[in-house]
Amino acid sequence: GFTADGEVALMGKSLPVVMTGTVVALDAAKRAELQVTAAEALLVTVSFKLKIAQTLLKRENFDADELTLTGRIVLVPGAPNH
Repeated sequence: GFTADGEVALMGKSLPVVMTGTVVALDAAKRAELQVTAAEALLVTVSFKLKIAQTLLKRENFDADELTLTGRIVLVPGAPNH
């Protein structure tokens, strides 16, 4: 796994975040599921927390004081950037 400092822009406000995540090679089953043909494809998963009080969001719209957001991206070496 990894940890990195990052920044999230939300509703015109930049917020510092600490991201944690993993990078794993896709096995044949996962490549088939995602319709990725490149054997070297990687799946990057990143999570970070946002304290609602630091955002412009309204606390009463949420069940907790903090949100955990997770994103995934598939990296394919040699593929065009889209």
